[in-house]
Amino acid sequence: MDPRCAVIGAGWFGRAHCRVYRDLGEAQLVAVADADYPRATEVAKLYGCKAYDDFHEMLEREKPDAVSVVVSPQNLSKVALEVVDFDVKGVLVEKPVATRLEAISELSSKSRKNGVSVMPGFIELFNPCIQKLEEIVAKSGEVGQPYVASSKRIGRNPKRGWEIGVLLDLGIHEIYVLRSLFGSPRRVFCQIKSFAGGNNEDFVNLLLEFNNGVLGMIETNWITPIGIRSMMVTGSEGSVEVDYMTQELKIIKKEQTIKPHSVFEEPLKRELRAFLESIEKGNEPPVNLKDAEETLRIALAAINSSKRDEVITV
Repeated sequence: MDPRCAVIGAGWFGRAHCRVYRDLGEAQLVAVADADYPRATEVAKLYGCKAYDDFHEMLEREKPDAVSVVVSPQNLSKVALEVVDFDVKGVLVEKPVATRLEAISELSSKSRKNGVSVMPGFIELFNPCIQKLEEIVAKSGEVGQPYVASSKRIGRNPKRGWEIGVLLDLGIHEIYVLRSLFGSPRRVFCQIKSFAGGNNEDFVNLLLEFNNGVLGMIETNWITPIGIRSMMVTGSEGSVEVDYMTQELKIIKKEQTIKPHSVFEEPLKRELRAFLESIEKGNEPPVNLKDAEETLRIALAAINSSKRDEVITV
């Protein structure tokens, strides 16, 4: 029987989760919950499921196997902690999972106790171009010994009323991708600015030094009028460049530039399929709460670095 799936949060990305669950042949979307009931109703009608304004009631009545938690970042861990108390098999919690390390630790402990699998929503790890990048850099040695990885994730402020800045919104993606490529960094140095005012940063420059000597550079902001999502890794034999949005990849060498053939596929679809497969087989999810904890640790070290204006050992 196909797993019963439910979504908590009917914002723009919660809608995306509903759409993908509905479209996946191996899943059954049963319900969506949002405190804004008219919004939940609208999404439910669009994707052919039931609507609730109370996710507790939804979980009690619908008894889903898999639940996506797609609420505002400051509420992610709080909601997830309540979800794992219900009779569910797996929970996918969108990034950054939590804004405090203690919250991830609590979620990890409680989910283990209740036998519930929890997977962080680190969507770019399921982007075909990033998986190909990892293969080129870490396995094939196509560009030789990696020296520098430089990434840019920029765009306009989404003005969603979140209680986080651009680092935990956009920059977190680049941190977990670099960590997947090179492991956790040993030192970070960060510059943070809030050019538009307000309580949260809208510009970040982050430098990371990894144990293998690779330097990582992340630029992320909410002040640029166009959206860019890109990464370049340069090594002793050349460079490889990816565009997250188009999924184009280029291997750049002195003699030539190679563009390997690729087939575009939605990262969210690949991510949710992997999530459901791990539940069905009873396996550890491909991304776990330890990954979320280490990624958040790096981000918080970066914030601390900016406050103290010094290099921080992670």
